[in-house]
Amino acid sequence: MKRHMHHIKKAIYIVIAICIWLSVWQYAALRIDKVFFLPSVTDTGKALQKLIVSKDFFPILFRTLGKISTGFLYGLFFGTLLAVVSSLSDFIKMLFLPVLKLIKSIPVASFIILALLWIHSSNLSVLISFLMVLPIIYINVLQGIESVDVRLLEMSKVFHMGHIRRGCFIYIPHVLSFLISGCRIGLGFCFKSGIAAEIIGLPAGSIGERLYKAKLYLTTDELFAWTIVIVLASILYEFSCMKIIQILARTVIFMSSRYSGYGHRNMKNIHVNKIICKNISKSYGAQKVLSDFTYTFSDEKTTCILGSSGIGKTTLLNILAGIGIADSGSIQFLTESSTSSAARVSMVFQEDRLLETFDAYTNIQAVYGNSYDTGFIRKQFEVVGLTDFEGKPVRNLSGGMKRRIAVVRAVLSDAPVLLLDEPFKGLDEQIKQLVIQYILHRCRNKVIILVTHDQEDISQMNGVELDLF
Repeated sequence: MKRHMHHIKKAIYIVIAICIWLSVWQYAALRIDKVFFLPSVTDTGKALQKLIVSKDFFPILFRTLGKISTGFLYGLFFGTLLAVVSSLSDFIKMLFLPVLKLIKSIPVASFIILALLWIHSSNLSVLISFLMVLPIIYINVLQGIESVDVRLLEMSKVFHMGHIRRGCFIYIPHVLSFLISGCRIGLGFCFKSGIAAEIIGLPAGSIGERLYKAKLYLTTDELFAWTIVIVLASILYEFSCMKIIQILARTVIFMSSRYSGYGHRNMKNIHVNKIICKNISKSYGAQKVLSDFTYTFSDEKTTCILGSSGIGKTTLLNILAGIGIADSGSIQFLTESSTSSAARVSMVFQEDRLLETFDAYTNIQAVYGNSYDTGFIRKQFEVVGLTDFEGKPVRNLSGGMKRRIAVVRAVLSDAPVLLLDEPFKGLDEQIKQLVIQYILHRCRNKVIILVTHDQEDISQMNGVELDLF
């Protein structure tokens, strides 16, 4: 209700402001009393009415809007394409950078004059609109791609999401907000620059040509009328385009969330008996986090790693998960028939690392595809006491609810190793017990490694203590 009243109040203020400035305009015109210098509001209104009822008004308007839209769509497509290609290689990014900087720096008038040497004036507004939009879209999309949360990319690597799934669930939702922002800025630039190109190029049957003729013949009231048309058309054009773009963006996100290709759930159901770590060391600059760490993790009991903050607990889990690299040492995963330097793992990270745009079901299916249906996933959530989550994006859920979604996501994997980095953070005691029982029940034959600060977790998880010093 308050928000509705705020919008009404804002609209009233806008109407009052417009009326005040129209009154100032009318008063100034009456004082000057020279129509060719400053026509009155009434004279301009009559000229505007005459324009609208003329048979060639709408063909001229739509012809200009069509060419500007064509340039905008070209800029949108090629700007996005170049940004995606540039994100793949620093060399390609450096290759395009000087050209895009040049386009962004050269004044519009200079572009228009140069372009007249190469193309016909009828296509000038298309080219100029394209050149104005291209760098804006490119910069915004590239910034969006490069600012994707690295933690989500690490999560996708641990769960083997694949390129298509990673694009649908991580890149597209994130980059679309940057693309929409670029479109909002680009629309205003391309409209004004497109009209400017028509005024200089004077293509037949365009708004720019009519503006120039009105100025040439000193029909100032018609000049003002066309200016009003341009302002109103610009506002309506930008509003309509942004609505269409936002609808398309929501559609793309929805279609991305419906992607249900095969998700990596298992890998020949390999069972890992032991993980042997020998002389693992890791430093971040001058700070040594792990020093010659040696230990054998077993599937017989949960290994509960304790230690003060900064001692290397999370670093060790990241190395085991393959998203961190040790400076030295070796890791061996022992199965019943072989030994390997790597094995698939699932993980509850220290942060939830969920796809905030999507709901709880989609966060599971983003990893496992159609391996699990919503009915099965709902039952898993019920086991850990998770209710009242349906139809809500994850960003609107509480911290404890998010934590349980992250736990279910990790537990449903058939990976033989389960890494838990403070998985009970933010859970009350009753919910915590449900989560512990859920983990122990579904992961009986796995190597489970738990990072915790709570001594009670050792007995509750049927674990053995490992202190990192």
